[in-house]
Amino acid sequence: MVLSKTTLLIVNNDAFLSESVRPFLNKEKIAYDEISFSEFEGQCLQKEGWDEEYSGYILHISNEEEAQFLASHVQVSSSFIVISNCVAKLKEGILVRKPFRVSDLLRYILDISKSKKPLSTFSFGAFVFDGQSKVLHCTETDADTFLTEKEAKLLWLLHQAAGDAVAKERCLESVWGYSKGISTRTLESHIYRLRQKVEKNPATPVWLLTTPKGYCLVR
Repeated sequence: MVLSKTTLLIVNNDAFLSESVRPFLNKEKIAYDEISFSEFEGQCLQKEGWDEEYSGYILHISNEEEAQFLASHVQVSSSFIVISNCVAKLKEGILVRKPFRVSDLLRYILDISKSKKPLSTFSFGAFVFDGQSKVLHCTETDADTFLTEKEAKLLWLLHQAAGDAVAKERCLESVWGYSKGISTRTLESHIYRLRQKVEKNPATPVWLLTTPKGYCLVR
């Protein structure tokens, strides 16, 4: 399954939840994909680090094993609605306990779908980044490359520094909301992936540089 860039992802094994939510999403014209929790686990394990590929997430956690997986493999953000009686608490996002009123859940969904403010459009070198679609366009080759949520936030953070280096600690705090579960390796893997998308030769970068003070985007 190819992850979409502009939709809500519903991770769910509950038919009632699907039947309750689908008509509302269709009415509000909120695009969504729906997968089982086992499919979600498989997608997470294929990645080196967690990255938000969707605008919002609705996760139905039905047992302790799923709750443990959520805690150890997913960086829950304000884009999440977690429906569960097995999860004790969330640092971010909305935790919904069963039983719940469907009207409340629909209101939460509408809130997160409207809270995503697109990043601004900017350019560097031969690239133009569209913050709303998260598309990086190369004017030399006329090629479009999609960035993930975290890649887009990281590129935007480096752009805002106006050519100055951004410390690794600031990158972790601004993009991931720094926690003990996030290591510099996660940041380094995202820098590596960005270089694959913006550099002609990622081994000798000219746009996305590593300096003694952190990372720098050449303008």
